[in-house]
Amino acid sequence: MNDILSELEKLKEENILVIVEGKKDELELNKLGIMNVRSLDNKPLFDFVENINVKKVAILTDLDVEGKKLFSKISHGLQR
Repeated sequence: MNDILSELEKLKEENILVIVEGKKDELELNKLGIMNVRSLDNKPLFDFVENINVKKVAILTDLDVEGKKLFSKISHGLQR
C-alpha cells in the first residue's frame, strides 16, 4: 500500500498526466490531490490519444479484460 501511495505522490509532484477510464476515477484522484487527470469517458479513443501532447503519462485502467485492452490501445497510440 505504501508503494502505491508513494507512486501517486510522484505523479502529483511531477504533475504527470494521468489517464483513467471514467469520470469517477478522475474525481477520486482529484480527492487525493492529483489534478492533472483526463478520463476517456466514452470519447473516441483515436481523438483522445491525438489530443495528448505531453512526454510522460501514467495510464491507470482497470485490471479487467476491457481495462487491459484499453491500456494496450492507449499505450500503442501514444507511442506513435
